[in-house]
Amino acid sequence: MKKFLPVILLLLLPPYTFGTQFEGAKADYDSLNYVSALRKFQDLAEANDNAEPLFYVALTQLKMSECRNALSSIKALLKKYPQHIDGHYLEGIINMSMVGEVSIFKKLGYAKSALKSWQSIVEIEPDNIYGNYAVFSYYANAPGIAGGNLDRARELQAHLQAISPVYGELGLAILKHKNEKFAEAERHYLKATQLDPGRASLYFVLAQFHLQRQEPEKVLTALQRYQGLAKTWFDPDNAVVLYMSGLAYANLDNVEDAEASFQDALLAYPSKRLKKMVDDALEDL
Repeated sequence: MKKFLPVILLLLLPPYTFGTQFEGAKADYDSLNYVSALRKFQDLAEANDNAEPLFYVALTQLKMSECRNALSSIKALLKKYPQHIDGHYLEGIINMSMVGEVSIFKKLGYAKSALKSWQSIVEIEPDNIYGNYAVFSYYANAPGIAGGNLDRARELQAHLQAISPVYGELGLAILKHKNEKFAEAERHYLKATQLDPGRASLYFVLAQFHLQRQEPEKVLTALQRYQGLAKTWFDPDNAVVLYMSGLAYANLDNVEDAEASFQDALLAYPSKRLKKMVDDALEDL
């Protein structure tokens, strides 16, 4: 009878499953307690044959500006789970983050690696909206030396239009913006938000457009809509939003609100690059 006692005792203990552990780690991540979240995700990744903890290890390391570690982690994930769509998308984001950290001689290599990561998504799922949009954005925005190609971007915009009218409009807006047809660009940006008013990322892109056009009141309106909507894991975080809000307030000569936004951005765990941008903006007030 004694040999059955450990089993009985285990049945009496409260459940402590992968799901509850992962939720705890995710709660730390969502509250910006990245040090604790990283440790928990790493423990889960070591103890479980599951892609999600390792994915979040890489994502958390990126949030902590540990780009090289994040790249190693995401490569480990994709070696084990080569079909992991979000993993390829994140690998592209990490590679683009590396562009801002390495010498000029290495920037081109990391930029092209980002494109390759996003192209991998399209190879796995030819009609994947985010993969197609990422590849389109690269061709539309990258300099020619890094492989930018507006003709190729136009081709991809047509495919985007076929698989997603929302992202087709967004792609068309970006192309009009590149051609300095600003009124037409704004019309297409707004059409995208009208087609899918619940998609946060559309308002962030709209805010970027207005920021470049030096239209601060429209920037703040778009960011307010963005902040009120549910986010995906790859949507810009609050530190970026606060920085952009600060720039808009500064453009309105509202120094008090600009400084408050910049200070809040510094408390929202900005990346090293963003922190420097915020510090520079504070000095310019």
